[in-house]
Amino acid sequence: MTSDFAGSRELSSPELLTELDRAGVPWETVDPVEDGSLSSSQLSRHAAFLTGNARVTGGAIEAASPPPLLLARFGVGTDVLDLGACTRHDVIVSITPDAIARPVAVTALTHILAATLNLHAKDSMVRDGIWTRERRRWLGHGLAGRTIGLIGLGNIASVLLDLLAPLRVHVIARDPYRTSDEAASLGVELVDLDELLERSDVVVILCPLTPETYHLIGRRELARMKPTASLVNVARGPIVEHEALVTALETGAIASAGLDVFEREPLSADDRLTRLANVSLSPHGLSQTDQMLEDVAASAIRAILDVSRGRVPAFVANREVLTRPSLATRLSEIGRTAGE
Repeated sequence: MTSDFAGSRELSSPELLTELDRAGVPWETVDPVEDGSLSSSQLSRHAAFLTGNARVTGGAIEAASPPPLLLARFGVGTDVLDLGACTRHDVIVSITPDAIARPVAVTALTHILAATLNLHAKDSMVRDGIWTRERRRWLGHGLAGRTIGLIGLGNIASVLLDLLAPLRVHVIARDPYRTSDEAASLGVELVDLDELLERSDVVVILCPLTPETYHLIGRRELARMKPTASLVNVARGPIVEHEALVTALETGAIASAGLDVFEREPLSADDRLTRLANVSLSPHGLSQTDQMLEDVAASAIRAILDVSRGRVPAFVANREVLTRPSLATRLSEIGRTAGE
């Protein structure tokens, strides 16, 4: 396992690691090289990696001899890995959507409420002793009967829909991989991006970061939002163009934002965002609780145990790799060895 994973008490708890020991799977901690990536020599020495934020480049995968069979990723983001190179070289990339859907949905709801109720500004009012003078200025926006727009309608969105139900909101969504019938079965209206931005009182970003979603929300898109609307991003920072968002918040083009992720992380302490009263901020980790970390670790370890027995893990990010005969051969060899 990489050291960013092993360094967490919750992730490396004895109970979780005992599962590896009990299955006879030897393990050790690996430190990524200076730029935070795994080298080709490190990749060559291990059949599987339990990894958090370590980068894996295409060059390192191509130079590894042999490459690992599995990269068990903490969470669902794969932007630190070259998925294409992994697929070409028979490397399975597993993720843990079963463990993070509810915690991230709770994070989204928290930022929705913080942004629409102007929680940050009101917290500052109390701390600064201006309770009465500023209270009416930061009047919140109620959600009942309002429209929530979800950019992305996957596992996290499905859980968020359950959390939003008591608030009596109308939900629309944009997701090019969902059909109108699939959305309707969830009680959601599927629309295009421009319509979502124009109609929504709160826009929530839940989609993955891909070349297609990089800067999906920029100056043009923010200008389409209502001046009373809020933007919430709990997915990946670069989906939103940072400077465009800051300007929109400063000028009142949109009312507020709730952000757990940023285009550049960590966010600089002197960034203009940190001086704004109409934005709530958290350090790409509001979803991280003791329960969430243990569940993610357990899910990732299950993926390693599956591969150690010659089985395909439950949650594979690069599913194209499963069609490669050479991968099937590698898995069958491991399965045969495990059964001896």
